[in-house]
Order: sequence, then structure tokens, then C-alpha cells
Amino acid sequence: MTVRMHTIPGYGLMLALALVFSGCAASHQEIMARNRLSNVQTIYNLAKADSMVAANAPMPLMNAGKTLEAAEQARDFNEMNHLTYIAEKQTHIAAAMARIKAARQKIGELRRENDQMLGQLNARAQSAVDPAASMREDRAKAEEERRQSRQQGGDPHL
Repeated sequence: MTVRMHTIPGYGLMLALALVFSGCAASHQEIMARNRLSNVQTIYNLAKADSMVAANAPMPLMNAGKTLEAAEQARDFNEMNHLTYIAEKQTHIAAAMARIKAARQKIGELRRENDQMLGQLNARAQSAVDPAASMREDRAKAEEERRQSRQQGGDPHL
């Protein structure tokens, strides 16, 4: 009987330790979720402060902000962790979309510049081959400039 008395408190002690450690595990997970939330808030704030992201991907950035707010409001750390993960991905998507849009705009600018340079090069090549064509082109440009200046001056007959 003495053996049973010693084993029952032993089980009670093990049960108490298990409850303490399980409580610590939840606290540890909650701390980890809050740390991750803090890190993602920093990432989001950096993206929001980046004028390129704010200008080129406002909707994805706004969605990330809403998800981040929901993560901040979450009562359960598992939900907080899940929403934080989504907000992080949405923030990265917004930044990537902004870079893509800016790159496409730059490509358009470079194409226009390239077309303009090719036009100038072709005009030079043509004038080298046919000087009379160059003179005709210069006259046509001058006539067009005169016509535009007259129209801007308000002459309705042109």
C-alpha cells in the first residue's frame, strides 16, 4: 500500500508538469506569432512608405493592410499566425507587382526613345543618299511648324 501512495503523487507531479509545459508551449507559440506579426508589420510599413509600391500597386497593398489589421485583431494565435502569413505574402506580391509595372513603363519609354533614334538615323541616312530629299523634308517640317504656330495664334481659316 505504501507503494501506491508514492506512485499516485508521482503521477500527480507528472500531470502538473505536463500542464505547465503545455501552457508554456502555447505561450511560446503565441510569442512566436506576435513576433512574426511585428516583423510583417515592419515589412508592410516599408512597402507602404515606398513611393513606387504605393503608386504602382495600391490595391494589393491595401489588401495586405486589411489582412494585417485582421491579424492584429485575431483572438487565437493560430489565426493570427495564418493571417500574418497571408499579409506577408500579399505585401510581397504588391512589391513585385509594383516592380513589374515600373519595369513595363521603363520598357515603354525605352522603346519610344529607340523609335525616335531610329527615325533620326533613317532621316540622316536618307539625306546622305538623297540630299534633295533632305531639303524637301526640311521644307515640310518648316511648313508644318508654321501651320501649327498659326493655329495656336487663333487663325480659324487654317
